[in-house]
Order: sequence, then structure tokens, then C-alpha cells
Amino acid sequence: MIIELFGPPGSGKTTFAYALSNRLRERGYASSVVLSYRPGEASSAFDPGGIITAARRITRAIIVTFSMTFFMFGDQSEINLAISLVRMLPPKSFIWRVRLGQYIMRLSKCWSNHSDSTEIVIFDQAFVQAICSLALFNQAADERALERALAVTPKADVVIRLDAPREVLEARLHARLRHEAVMERLFEARLGTNLEAGPIVERVHDLLLKTSGPIACFSALDQPALREAVGTIEEEILAKLGSSGGAAHQQGAPLPVIP
Repeated sequence: MIIELFGPPGSGKTTFAYALSNRLRERGYASSVVLSYRPGEASSAFDPGGIITAARRITRAIIVTFSMTFFMFGDQSEINLAISLVRMLPPKSFIWRVRLGQYIMRLSKCWSNHSDSTEIVIFDQAFVQAICSLALFNQAADERALERALAVTPKADVVIRLDAPREVLEARLHARLRHEAVMERLFEARLGTNLEAGPIVERVHDLLLKTSGPIACFSALDQPALREAVGTIEEEILAKLGSSGGAAHQQGAPLPVIP
């Protein structure tokens, strides 16, 4: 089972993803958060400016893109999907075009590797989020382009939208910047740009409702709200696994009773 989160920067996607994964593991389910990156985590006393971390990120992106493109370590369909999405919603900045393109290639490979997994796989940023990011940096994405992009991407079993009031997002993004190393900030969009993501997320959400049906929406503003939201999604996941006979349990773990 694949679970995908989307929402504006600062809405708590990564925090929610790890809280959900931990809860599922406590219930005896094999679960993991994949392809996740939490800004500020890589900083250390040995690399206070983040130069080593930045060099590693750039090197990894170059190696992955070169390998998948020229040595076909990735399936051709994965490469084609990245190219198609970038062409549908081309960012105006060449740098962001390259960055998002290589990320989508990595995402496609990771998604393909986990598509038949027996565990519950959680993406805190996957295809829906990538489309939101492409639209944000495109600055002129119309509904038709968004619809086409959503139509060609793989679908998760559960899609969750996270959001928060603008003032909360702004405060969280300011706090994130304070914890990031100087070089790490070079990989971040401007604060104003990140805050412009809200309306795009809303548009993408409306389009998903037309094609995929209801989407779980939460605003996890504090720990009690986060726990309640995680509990709600946990029950939905267990119900889906129960109805489909899913096999996401750890070996030897007791099978929970699903009402």
C-alpha cells in the first residue's frame, strides 16, 4: 500500500508521515517513510556551513540523473514521465526545471520499486506534490495542464492533504530557515514563493476530487490535532487492508481486529 501526502511547504507533511509510520509500526504493521528529506537535519558541528552536505546533494543529483538517463538504470517509462511532466508544467527557472526533473526521475524509480511492496510505504512528497511544485515555479499553469499532469502520474492508495493558516505556515518556514545551514538555504525557494503554494494546492485538490473522489484533509496545528489526524488515517488504512486482504504485517505480528 502506498500513501501520499501533499500540501504547502510548512504544513507538516514530514512530521505527519513519520508520526503515522510510527503508529502503524506500533500496531504491528511494516511501514516506512521513503524519499524523505527534513531540512536542517543534515547540519552538524563538523559542517556548520553545510558545504559538505550541499556538495553531497549536488553530486547525488548529478550521478542519479546521469545514470538513469545514459545508462538506463531507470526504466525508460520513468525517464519519460519526468520529461513529460516538466514539459507540461515547465518552471520558468532553468535551475528549478533541472532540480524538479531529476527529483521526479528519482521519485519514479522509488515508486516503482515499492509498488509491489508488502509493507505500507509513505511518501511525504510524491507525484501530487511534484505537480504542485512544477505549477508553483511555472507561475502560469492552467487547469488543462494540471489535469493532464495528474492523469499521467501513478495513483496512491491513500492521498492525504495537509494545510495550515498562512500565518502558521510563515512562522514554521521562518523557524525552518533558522535551523538550516547557510548553504542548505540555497536549495530552498524564497519564503514568498513558498507562501504562494497554498492556492495551487487548493486547485490541485479540487481537480483530484473530480477524478479520485474524497481526500483526507487535516490541519495538524498542535500535538493533540496531529494525534487525532494520525488516528483517523490509521483506521482508514486498516479498513482498506482488511477489505483487500492486504499483507502489510510484520512477520509474527498479531493481526489487529478490524471492525
